[in-house]
Amino acid sequence: MILYIFKYYTTTQIIMTATWYSIAFDYEGVHYDGRLTPETKNDHKNPSSWHVVLNEVFFGYLHKDSGNWHVSEQRPSGLVQEVGKLIELTGYQFN
Repeated sequence: MILYIFKYYTTTQIIMTATWYSIAFDYEGVHYDGRLTPETKNDHKNPSSWHVVLNEVFFGYLHKDSGNWHVSEQRPSGLVQEVGKLIELTGYQFN
């Protein structure tokens, strides 16, 4: 499944694979390529967090709490929310 999203002046696409998602997007003039890998706990079907790699660098584990996305590493909050929006496009529910 390929989704193309046009927001502001950026192009985003998500490609679903067996266990991870490949992402490509532009944010504040920087192009990012990366991977989203769902992480589950206690044999839940839906992920409790996501392992994120951007431009071959570990970005952190993202999780959603009270409607906001949070990351395990120090990262710009706008970029965290942008990656969170991409995660929401995968169609998973959140524990």
